[in-house]
Amino acid sequence: MKAKNINTHEAFRLLDTSNTGLLSFGVFCHSIDSLSTLSQFIKEKLFARLDTMSIGLVSFDQFQDLLKKSNVKLRDAEFENKIQDSFEWEQ
Repeated sequence: MKAKNINTHEAFRLLDTSNTGLLSFGVFCHSIDSLSTLSQFIKEKLFARLDTMSIGLVSFDQFQDLLKKSNVKLRDAEFENKIQDSFEWEQ
């Protein structure tokens, strides 16, 4: 599996369905469930990695920092089309 070129702002906006600029665990889970099938355990661990201040909320900066640390390649240009699937499966 390889990640598609995704703009960090657009990726965060796809997850931030409440449009608050912050991701709660509930919003994060709901958004992830609409994009992929992950176990509750994986969602909890991923959110905990994002929530660096341990307050139950994730900001765009925290989201971006984790992506930088994880070596995820993202493009800087704005999307022309809405992302429906964040991964391409290699065979």
